[in-house]
Formats: sequence, structure tokens, C-alpha cells
Amino acid sequence: MSSAIKPVLFSTAFALDSAKLNAAGAFDPTLNIDTLLFPDPLLCESSSHPEMKAARETFEGHFEQVRR
Repeated sequence: MSSAIKPVLFSTAFALDSAKLNAAGAFDPTLNIDTLLFPDPLLCESSSHPEMKAARETFEGHFEQVRR
């Protein structure tokens, strides 16, 4: 496992109070580490893996609920 050089938190990069993010239940990702693990739902349908192809509907349903 590689280590990050100068990890950058979302809260730091966007000048946000990390305590307020935490109080809101929001995740404060390390931008140069965590974001590499976030799937892109727009790429699901073009995946060669059947489980990822089928995942787009699940992603969209989840985030539709979040937006509401």
C-alpha cells in the first residue's frame, strides 16, 4: 500500500469547517486518496462486469433519494 504525500482534506481544499461537516454527518474525504475509490455511475453501463452494468440503476435510485 502506498502512502499519500501531503494528503488534502476536502474541508481544507474548500476552506470549510471540518467540525461542521462532521456535525452534518458529511464525509470529509482525503481528495488525493479517497476519491480514487469513488465509482463513476456514468461508466457503469460500459463496464465489462455484469454486476457493474446493473449497478447504475441502484446508484441513480440512491442519489435520487439523497437529492429529495
